[in-house]
Amino acid sequence: ARVSIGIPDKVMFLFGHAFIMDAADAVFDMPSRALTAKICPTGYESTSYGILEGFQNFGKSCSKAIGLALMDIFAIQTISAANTICNFEGLNWMILVAHLLSLC
Repeated sequence: ARVSIGIPDKVMFLFGHAFIMDAADAVFDMPSRALTAKICPTGYESTSYGILEGFQNFGKSCSKAIGLALMDIFAIQTISAANTICNFEGLNWMILVAHLLSLC
């Protein structure tokens, strides 16, 4: 539908993933951060926020590293280099493995 109205892939990726997902993550995390600030001792709100943010950043870094490792294992290539094309043949299996790993 977006292609028929003239929205290119790069624009959709920019606004669909890079902008909207970050905004949705911030809104999604807000209730847990507010509740954490209420239950922590007075004066330590910023410390608890820093600890939570640190754990969240660590988790995101680990998930990106695992995702890149899975892409390497399943030979998925998303950037076409000289004389090569993108390869998404193992994407179905990678998604399956990623979902199974999330159950652990």
